[in-house]
Amino acid sequence: MAFGSFIKKLKNIGEKVKNKVLPIINKGAEIVQNTVAPAITSIGEQIGGNFGNTLQTIGTATGNIAGKVGKWTSTGKEKFLQPSYGPA
Repeated sequence: MAFGSFIKKLKNIGEKVKNKVLPIINKGAEIVQNTVAPAITSIGEQIGGNFGNTLQTIGTATGNIAGKVGKWTSTGKEKFLQPSYGPA
């Protein structure tokens, strides 16, 4: 009995993560990818030199990472807590 209630609690926590946390992470990644990363890249282009090139690299990498996070949360939301095996 105790193990079954533990599994139910674990599933409830997973559902809360799926329904509340993943959308927030997805929205944050979207903002970073569409607003923050291009701004950093643009500032780096205007500054120029070594520091500007570093900022451009940071902006590009930030956009790429945010895109991957957004992609993961989009697919993860659908697959989260779903068994990878078929019914018996």
